[in-house]
Amino acid sequence: MAGVQDKSVHDVADYISSLSAQLAHMAAAVQCTALANFLELARLEADQLCGRGADMPEEPAQDATDEPPSEKPVRVRYRN
Repeated sequence: MAGVQDKSVHDVADYISSLSAQLAHMAAAVQCTALANFLELARLEADQLCGRGADMPEEPAQDATDEPPSEKPVRVRYRN
């Protein structure tokens, strides 16, 4: 793919994290649980490559002056 060589691992993983989070939310919204779980795993792996651990927030906290996001991401919970 053109231009991919110019990107760092962090940049690509960050993009995949964001995209897979959105796709997981869409899949969960229509009850495609297995697909949502798979996409959530992809997001978690990408977050690890970005240096974001499970105990670290995905995004920094917002200022009181910032507009609230129009839609919050949905975290898929696994059942045992």
